[in-house]
Amino acid sequence: MTVTDESFLEAEREIVWLEDPLRYPYLREGSYGTLKPSQFPSRNWNRGHENELKIVGYAVHRPAGKRFHFYKRRFWFLKRYDRGSWGAPHPNYASGKVFPAEAVIPSSILVGRESKLV
Repeated sequence: MTVTDESFLEAEREIVWLEDPLRYPYLREGSYGTLKPSQFPSRNWNRGHENELKIVGYAVHRPAGKRFHFYKRRFWFLKRYDRGSWGAPHPNYASGKVFPAEAVIPSSILVGRESKLV
């Protein structure tokens, strides 16, 4: 899993799904740092990659109550060439036997819990 500090997981309040995650055989899990507990994505985050990444969902945190607080937000996405995505699958992933290093099982994605790698 990309998030290694359990305190970040404990601060999660909910997961916002932009699409049904169970439609896909796997999702890539990533994380990024932000000062905002619930807003995603930032305007510039995906700039230059609009046609390469599809965001499927993201975690929302409970506000920390401090003026400035750093949040590490998990998010789930696909790349154009992932199996089940909108583009032609990469030959390595088409068979269903090889997966990206950050691939997780969609049904294992839960608030405040570590996702299971494929």
